[in-house]
Amino acid sequence: MDTIKKIIIYGDSISTTEYGGGGYEAYLRERFDAEVINYSVSASGLSLGTPNNTLSILEKDKNLHADADIIILWHGTNEWYWGSEIGRLGSKDRNTFLGALDRAVERIREKSPDAVLFMLTPIYRYQAPDECAHAGRAYETANKAGYTLMDYYNAIREASVYYGFPLIDTRVLAGIHEGNHEKYLKDDVHPNEEGYQRIWKVIEREIVNNPLLNA
Repeated sequence: MDTIKKIIIYGDSISTTEYGGGGYEAYLRERFDAEVINYSVSASGLSLGTPNNTLSILEKDKNLHADADIIILWHGTNEWYWGSEIGRLGSKDRNTFLGALDRAVERIREKSPDAVLFMLTPIYRYQAPDECAHAGRAYETANKAGYTLMDYYNAIREASVYYGFPLIDTRVLAGIHEGNHEKYLKDDVHPNEEGYQRIWKVIEREIVNNPLLNA
C-alpha cells in the first residue's frame, strides 16, 4: 500500500518489542514497508494517574508527527490494573481514562490531522490488579476502583463512536480466551509469538480494509 509511509504506535508493554520475539511492530514495518516509530512504555496507562503515562508523551510536540499515515493507540488493560477512574465521554479530567482519551484524540488530530487513528481493545488477561489480593479474569474481576476490564472495553467502544475513529476489536477478533490463553500468552498477560501472530492478522486486515488508506 503506497499510501502508508509512517506508522506511529502509542501503548503499553503489549505494544513494545519486549515480548513474543518483538511484538507486532516488525510485522507492520515489513508488511507495509513503512517507517514505524514506537512510543510504547511497559506498565503505562493512558491517563495521568498511571506510571509513565502516554498522555504525558503526547503533550510533547516532538512525540507527534504531522506526516503520520497511521496512528495506533492501544490502552485500557493497565487502566484496569492500576485502578483508573473511567470518567465520562468529553471529560477534561485527564486523571480519568476517558478524560485522558479526550486529550489524546485532541492532540493527535491537532498535530497529525491526516493520519488514520486506530484504537485497539484490551485482550484477555488473568491477574490480580493493583492493591487487590486475588487474581482473576480481568474482564470479570473488579479493580480497586470497582471496574472490570469489560467496563474499560465498553468505554473504548463508546469513544470510537463519539470521536469517530475506527476500532480494532482485538478482544473479540484475535480469539485469545480462557480456553486457550496458556497457548497464546507468555504469562497470562503478554502474548507470545503465536499470540502476536493472531493479533497481527487482525491489525493487518483492519488496516488493509480501511477505505481512507486505499484511496
